[in-house]
Amino acid sequence: MKANPAELELIGGALAAIERVLARVDSGLPSPPPVSSPPAAGDPGVLQEEARYLGQSRESAIHCCLTSASTLLVVSQDLLRAAAGHTAAEEERQLRTQVGHVKAAGRAAYRAALILAEQ
Repeated sequence: MKANPAELELIGGALAAIERVLARVDSGLPSPPPVSSPPAAGDPGVLQEEARYLGQSRESAIHCCLTSASTLLVVSQDLLRAAAGHTAAEEERQLRTQVGHVKAAGRAAYRAALILAEQ
């Protein structure tokens, strides 16, 4: 698929809108605790942060969904803009980067599902 300037502009507008919403949601929202490592037993600082995060689960789920959408829009832009004439090594590096971004977006969406499932 060739890069269509109108499509790129629409994606850019959607990305800008999501970034504005994310900036509003992010204000005052703590970073989510890592999915892979449970809080240390009895560590009051970690447990307090976990409680604060869970107390704002709706906002946290929104943040995760918007982060996922934003990341996927960036990848979509990159794919549409993919320039011909890259070497095979450059294309492979770009694809690995894009795969990493798509995986990160999937993890953010999965985190949102976990948050919502806890409610």
